[in-house]
Amino acid sequence: MPAIQYTEAKELQTVAVGEKHLVTTINSMWLIINYLKEEHANAGKYVLILDEFHSTVSAVYGSNTLDHQRKVLLSDLQWLVCHCNKVIIMDNCISNADIFLIDSFLSETQQAPPLRFYVNAFKAFEGVPFSICNNRDSILEKMKQDILSKKGCVSSYNTKTGCRLAFNKMQESIEDPVLKARMCYYDGDTDRKINIALECDENWEGTSVHHNTKITTALDYHPTQPINSYNTTNGMSTVDPATALQMSLRNRNIKHLFVCPYNIPTEARFTDKEAFFEQLDFWFQGYNRVVDTSLDSLFQHGTPVLTALRELNNVSWSPQLRRHVYSENKFSRGYKE
Repeated sequence: MPAIQYTEAKELQTVAVGEKHLVTTINSMWLIINYLKEEHANAGKYVLILDEFHSTVSAVYGSNTLDHQRKVLLSDLQWLVCHCNKVIIMDNCISNADIFLIDSFLSETQQAPPLRFYVNAFKAFEGVPFSICNNRDSILEKMKQDILSKKGCVSSYNTKTGCRLAFNKMQESIEDPVLKARMCYYDGDTDRKINIALECDENWEGTSVHHNTKITTALDYHPTQPINSYNTTNGMSTVDPATALQMSLRNRNIKHLFVCPYNIPTEARFTDKEAFFEQLDFWFQGYNRVVDTSLDSLFQHGTPVLTALRELNNVSWSPQLRRHVYSENKFSRGYKE
């Protein structure tokens, strides 16, 4: 059966429901729902496939590009999950928070459908050497040798700052102008016109690639010979383990995987999850009472988290308090999870 992409507006207006597959991004689900005319029977003609589900959920909750859209996106996703004939969810890691979201989607149905879990036991990277190195200078030296040998390497970072600093150091340490010019760098400021997938196929062979969370999924690099992969993680601004793993494995032909963690906290900040939730609620109350922007620095570290919570929570106007009052719902609870 042929497929229609969400961008093909004219075809979506003419093709009968159920005649073609539908392909969309998470932030364009509304186009598909409009095409289905918000009718349950129309949705029932389709199987909903959610690939890279953990990454999708992480993006809905945390991506800056989806600011002010989160509640609508989660509502659209719930509509499709509840009304499509069958739902298939896939990822290399499905976390408890992902399961919590699925349960919340199904919590309002009269009879929750059965859930089945299938585990792919195949280990694609079994036998690949793995090392933890706490010396970043040592890691940079290994990268330099990979570049000078013209074999290349792939290096991922959980922060844009860490990625840029490492890339600049590599540029300074390499004297050969050809090797220096071929080095690749990607972060959130990379020009959207750059086709990273095409550059992966045409330019990455034999050079070093440095990227942050700009590249996490949907791109596989297959060098002709095994090359080293590096992942450098700043514990004060970390991504979740599943995302770090995805970043580390964009190279599909790994010779040796080196992981370099730093600034890793040695003690837990909270005794349990509920203690963290209580502190988060306290911060949230203070954050919503800040009027003077000069006080924003008080909440600077947690601002993205608190902003997302404010967007996801229920909100109503209180004539008595003369301000907006926020209360938790299943989506904001899922974000906390």
